[in-house]
Amino acid sequence: MGYTIPKGVDLVLNSLALHYDSDVYKNPNCFDPNNFLSPDGSVLRPHNFFSFGIGRRMCIAAPVSKNYLYLTVTSFLQNFQFLPIPDRVYSDTPADFVEFFYLSQPYEVLVKLREAKT
Repeated sequence: MGYTIPKGVDLVLNSLALHYDSDVYKNPNCFDPNNFLSPDGSVLRPHNFFSFGIGRRMCIAAPVSKNYLYLTVTSFLQNFQFLPIPDRVYSDTPADFVEFFYLSQPYEVLVKLREAKT
């Protein structure tokens, strides 16, 4: 692109700008799982999604973390139902921006143990 970066310069990835890019995500300020699904329903990873960093400073535990997260979420979904609280109005707007992070609104749900299938 015509930029010269001197040797020894530290570059910092601006993950906030990447993950809230309105050119990539239709509504970057709202959680939308469709951002990560192709039209046929298969999982896709946007070209600018770097949840564990990038390059030599990337989190070395990323593969273990992804597997652990998958197993944990799967276990919760197999054993519990997560339901909206009746008559509760939920907001999808961020509560606050602190340092480099958006904090979400408190989000209460009704958690029910799934019945065992025999």
